[in-house]
Amino acid sequence: VYEGTSRRHASLDLGTVPSGTYELTATRPHFALPGGVRRLTVLPGSCAPLRVLMRSDSTISGRLVYASGEPVAHSRLFTSGAARALPSSSLYDWFMDLVPGALVRRRGNSVGDVAETANDGSFEFTGVYPGWYRLVTDSSEINARENLPLPKIYYPAATDWPEAGVLSIEEGQSIRGLLFRLPELGPKRQIEIRVLDE
Repeated sequence: VYEGTSRRHASLDLGTVPSGTYELTATRPHFALPGGVRRLTVLPGSCAPLRVLMRSDSTISGRLVYASGEPVAHSRLFTSGAARALPSSSLYDWFMDLVPGALVRRRGNSVGDVAETANDGSFEFTGVYPGWYRLVTDSSEINARENLPLPKIYYPAATDWPEAGVLSIEEGQSIRGLLFRLPELGPKRQIEIRVLDE
């Protein structure tokens, strides 16, 4: 048996491991190893890094409804945000954890996921890593099905990214019972424009 605790940069050196077939397990509070125990083979003379991906047990769940209160069924929602550093992370990660405001306002963060609403408008994001997230609708999908003039809507009811509410997920915590209500924008309207020369 070769075992140890990961430290800085989440790295762990088990030393010289003889060739053979092994079972790999990893544990951390509020995280799980997807698929449970894994089998791996160490070849003679090989030296390769092993990357172990742990899945968080945190979730974000709620319901997506129209302004009238009717559920929005079979529509996609997205989370977009920044993961936070966890205890025993690197010094750089620890420093970045001190300035969450700067991370929250950044566009194009790579942490995110997609979920689809059920018949009653309910949705759930599973395996959410601790961090700060914004929740946004796939407006083009809703518009194509319902013939509505909806722009992209951020939770709770914002049309602009800076005005969106930020969902903060701590390690081992979940957010449940969110009510994401789409705004009332009225019926689709026709706009007539005249184009004139000089």
